[in-house]
Amino acid sequence: MSLSWLHISDFHFTGPSYDREVVLRSLVESVRWFRDNDGRKPDLIFATGDVAHSGKAKEYAAATTFFDALIDAAGIDKRHLFVVPGNHDVDRDEGFGLDRTLESREVADKYFNLNSPTKHSHKVRSFANWYNAYFENLRRFPENSTCGPVERVEVKGCKIGVLPLNSALFCCGDDDHEKLWLGRRPLEVAVAALSEHDTDLKIALVHHPLDWLHCIEKANIKASLSKSVDVLLRGHLHDTDVESSVGIGGPIINLTAGAAYQTRKYPNRAMYVTLEDGCLTVFPIRYVDGPEEAWVLDTALFPRLPGHVKTFEVPGGRGRCGGSPAGAVPHRGGDIDEAPAPPPVELGKDESAAVQQLREDAQARFGKLKQAIVAALDVDDAALKALAALFPTPDNEDSTTVVEWLVSLDFLVGKEVLLMAHAALKSARNAVGAATIIKVSRLLIPWLYVSGHEIDPVWERVVPGQTLLPIRAGSVTFAEIVMAGLDRREVNWETLADPDGFPGGAHARTIRQPEGGMTDTTEANLRDDLFGIVKAPWEAALLGDTEKDDAILRQLRFFLMQGIRVYLTFLVPKNSAARTRAVAMLDRIRARYPVLAIIDLDWELRGEHQDFFNEIRHLML
Repeated sequence: MSLSWLHISDFHFTGPSYDREVVLRSLVESVRWFRDNDGRKPDLIFATGDVAHSGKAKEYAAATTFFDALIDAAGIDKRHLFVVPGNHDVDRDEGFGLDRTLESREVADKYFNLNSPTKHSHKVRSFANWYNAYFENLRRFPENSTCGPVERVEVKGCKIGVLPLNSALFCCGDDDHEKLWLGRRPLEVAVAALSEHDTDLKIALVHHPLDWLHCIEKANIKASLSKSVDVLLRGHLHDTDVESSVGIGGPIINLTAGAAYQTRKYPNRAMYVTLEDGCLTVFPIRYVDGPEEAWVLDTALFPRLPGHVKTFEVPGGRGRCGGSPAGAVPHRGGDIDEAPAPPPVELGKDESAAVQQLREDAQARFGKLKQAIVAALDVDDAALKALAALFPTPDNEDSTTVVEWLVSLDFLVGKEVLLMAHAALKSARNAVGAATIIKVSRLLIPWLYVSGHEIDPVWERVVPGQTLLPIRAGSVTFAEIVMAGLDRREVNWETLADPDGFPGGAHARTIRQPEGGMTDTTEANLRDDLFGIVKAPWEAALLGDTEKDDAILRQLRFFLMQGIRVYLTFLVPKNSAARTRAVAMLDRIRARYPVLAIIDLDWELRGEHQDFFNEIRHLML
């Protein structure tokens, strides 16, 4: 069973505007088109703020017309539309004489007493009046809290908990950053109410990024939400963004809708999201002004992914409509710590099965590799002819046959074939053909190198009798190492998951060997580097080393559950005394971060083969 929603934000309704009418009318028409022609019917609609432009009552009449048309196009009723205010729903004229922000935790606790309307609530009075009239007999906008009303809605067998949040209460001008408050007291009550509902998925919606909250409460709010909800929807920054992260309270998916309207001079964006079998698939859309006005698939958000959409697994095994399967991990803070990393492959009776599985995986990647090379040559006849001219039977210009020959070559022979084909096309001033040879080289050279070396296939374990994890650099991610240049002390690169079939799996975002090799400060520097690489919650930086390590380890394990392993690369010193110190240090690092993969860049790659790498560098960059 699947459920879909439409996430929209930032409309800025004001007086009559033909420009806005064109864009938002097209959105309504496109929602109807997606429903009737693409089978993309939203079951829910979430609007994350800035309904109006300046929070004046007269601006909301146009909002009523728009939302009526939108829910009609979607084929839903008002019960399945959820709206929160943004900074433009605040009437700044009503803010004179009020505190700009709150300056202490004690003042905030007293301010959010929940027994009477907040002193700033009249700043969003026009929004509240419109909200109460529009959703009459369904829900009311809270005056004494920034949170709620909490609801559970059931659609197509899916039970969704909804937590609206009002981050606009303290908005006043263009300097709102880190001056806003939600209040820990009202959030605590709302989260408790949400937990009472039996749900398959819990969604919170808010206008501002949580980093805009005051630093006094920011960490607590983030931790509470990451512990209590599965998905956080927001707007405000007028740009689409999707992120799966781990907070101190646990993992959470953050979805940011772009502005539905910011004039036709700038991008207007929104997104569909589909929940199915514990996964969320994001289908981003954007407005195009010609040849006819329409909202279409936004290919810019995921430009290199199939279909330009992306799927995320809902944390904690949730998001399975009709109830979680047996053994699913409940979603509560700290579960990510309890989720074990995949068990290491044991030696002995299980080794042959493990090796066989790795061999089958490698064969599958090999098939994808050959398909990628054939695809590249099929669209460029000149590159195919240049390679075929070097084939043992020169008149054979069948791409599949040529590729089968290429992948069977020795590394040195294959390198020469690619260099000769590239040089021939450059001499003929065929830039397109030369570029195709470079693309083929990036795919083929790593394969030829790895296939010509004997590699320990069961690499995710420590070999008995050794204290270092013996991973040959070439067996893991040789292409990126070549492009970065092994002759440098510092190596940085980024990769995509399973790029064109090789190397397999997703690799590290950044890998850095400490400048100057292993030193007494390496361990402390590594902690700081990892903290930034894995995007651990910044609040943990204020804690001690142990708490910081816990935050890093949580994120590393979460990445591993998503198929992403973070690597640390280094060169083991040959000097025995230096090696002893490095081994002891790496043992401590491995014990502290057991899911961190440690790669020894073997000396051979920096030695006898370095000249070969320098020779083909222009084919790899």
